[in-house]
Amino acid sequence: MKSVSAAPCQRPALSAASPSWIAATAAAAGARGVVAGFAVGVALVVLLTSPLAMGKSEKLPPCGEQQVRYGPPGEAYRSRVRLERMPATASPGRAAPAGAIVSPQGTVWFALAEPEFTRPGPWRTVLTVTPRSAVAPGLVATFADHASYGVKAHWLNEKLLFVEAWWGRVLATDLVLDVESGKAVYAEDADFSATILPCDDAASPSP
Repeated sequence: MKSVSAAPCQRPALSAASPSWIAATAAAAGARGVVAGFAVGVALVVLLTSPLAMGKSEKLPPCGEQQVRYGPPGEAYRSRVRLERMPATASPGRAAPAGAIVSPQGTVWFALAEPEFTRPGPWRTVLTVTPRSAVAPGLVATFADHASYGVKAHWLNEKLLFVEAWWGRVLATDLVLDVESGKAVYAEDADFSATILPCDDAASPSP
């Protein structure tokens, strides 16, 4: 007799409309739904148990601990501040011009040529220091691309002038100019960012 080999058994393919396909798809979707539901549940638990949701505010630092941070001058100072010596042009006994700020003993004065802040920036301020002596050179300090807070200056004595140049809302450069040598004898950046953050005034120590 001729032997007949049996054909390998194959599983019938599931059609998209067959009941078996529908059942398999539903099972997979159910599994994904369980995972997604678990993730949503975890997220809700985290949100509902957070300090804000439970009526607990985050602890704020005492206002008395907020300080201005000082450090070496950065790129703004190096690239936007220029100091130049000015030839001696003043005559002995010459009076300071209107608007100039005279030193305590009247031996030197400075004037600020400020920009029109009602116009859009960048802004530029020029500070000119003029000594009364005819043989003493002056000083011109230019501050470019500064913020709308501008440039402030006041005399420390007949030789030293303190200047504060603002580069933004919370960043400035403090410098002390020696008007005789025409150099900055002190320069540091001042970071005021910590002073504008929320704080707890009640937690500050009483003076």
